[in-house]
Amino acid sequence: MSPTQDLLDQFAALVAEKVAANLRSQPPSQPRLYTVSQVAEMIGRSKGAVQHLISRGELPAVRSGRRVHVAAEDLERWIEENRG
Repeated sequence: MSPTQDLLDQFAALVAEKVAANLRSQPPSQPRLYTVSQVAEMIGRSKGAVQHLISRGELPAVRSGRRVHVAAEDLERWIEENRG
């Protein structure tokens, strides 16, 4: 192995170690999807009211079988559009 390659390998190992340490030290990210109950609590409405917003198409939803979730970015957009 050449001295240059050895130096590059050492550098790569140090970078990988720092990246791994940085990832371990960061707080967990915000969830990307919220349940209907979570959305209701966040916006101060009932679960039924949130389901009504979804059924009318006012609040986009992600469906997986019978499960319904709201994407964080869709909720943020809905909040911005409905600020009074």
